[in-house]
Amino acid sequence: MSNNYDPTVDQAAQNKRRKRKALLASGAVLGIGAVITLAAWNDSVWGFGEFGVGDAAWNLQGSTVALAHGDAGWTEYDTANGAAIAFTLDDVGIDVTNMMPGSTATGSLWVTEQYGNLDSILDVRSAVLNQGTNNVADALQVTISADKPGGAGGTGTLRTAGLTGVQLGTEEVVKLTFTVTLPSNTNPSNLSSDTVTAAWQVYGTSVDS
Repeated sequence: MSNNYDPTVDQAAQNKRRKRKALLASGAVLGIGAVITLAAWNDSVWGFGEFGVGDAAWNLQGSTVALAHGDAGWTEYDTANGAAIAFTLDDVGIDVTNMMPGSTATGSLWVTEQYGNLDSILDVRSAVLNQGTNNVADALQVTISADKPGGAGGTGTLRTAGLTGVQLGTEEVVKLTFTVTLPSNTNPSNLSSDTVTAAWQVYGTSVDS
């Protein structure tokens, strides 16, 4: 049996195998390099804030007695049966539920803004009556006045009188005066009711100081 072994052929085959391995190895290196290039870290940091509109910046309060801004005793009075205004008659010794023709009753309400951050514009709206049809409310004449500038209107019957545009500065107090008169030419016998209860709303709007 003849030996046809050719060492040059074997050497060529070995060289080809080396080249293939080298290429495969090179491809493996390229693959690893591509993974490293695409890799990235991700992370986050969050921050948040809470916002809203509350009553800690502006708030109206009232009193039925004279107080200075910041004094104890100011009250919210945010319902119709809130501050009971103390009315006194010019006829000494007579109660306001027993007015006679020509009698005048006067009462006051003091208003301030609690925090002192913003000015205010106040409107005294016409009275809310406990009885819709009551001609005592039509007979009584009312004047509403303020000791601060800007008030307009202020005269009418108990049913219609109101005051608008009263200017209230920061840390100020406004005195609202209600004057109620039963005209001297009134005949009480012609009135369908004996009494009426009125509630005035002081409506405020904040404005920049």
